[in-house]
Amino acid sequence: MKQTQLLIYGTVDLIERIKAAGYGVYALTDNVHDIVAHLKATYTFWPLFDGATVSAEEGVLKPQPEIYHALLSDYHLAAAETVFIDDMLHNVQGAEAVGMAAIQFVNAAQCEAELKALGLVF
Repeated sequence: MKQTQLLIYGTVDLIERIKAAGYGVYALTDNVHDIVAHLKATYTFWPLFDGATVSAEEGVLKPQPEIYHALLSDYHLAAAETVFIDDMLHNVQGAEAVGMAAIQFVNAAQCEAELKALGLVF
């Protein structure tokens, strides 16, 4: 399973530029504890997150509304001011159902263009 946890070209740079512009960046992951530990140990991007909500700790998976509400509650975020990004359409739809803007991730360039179309400046 860990072989599927590969870094996608351009994502770290995108996160760094978003953060440099003053936006918060949070993780919402369905990964189990050992995968999260692997990500933290293997890649340098994890410290870029301002926080993370892990489904293994919450007992609920995306796209159930409770997991999105947990993220919003954990970090005092407003759904209407939050953009959720995921590669799975059903997870994107789950975020939209709780009032978040959402982007289905294909690649970093596409994601950046869609973030800017939503009005983010970075």
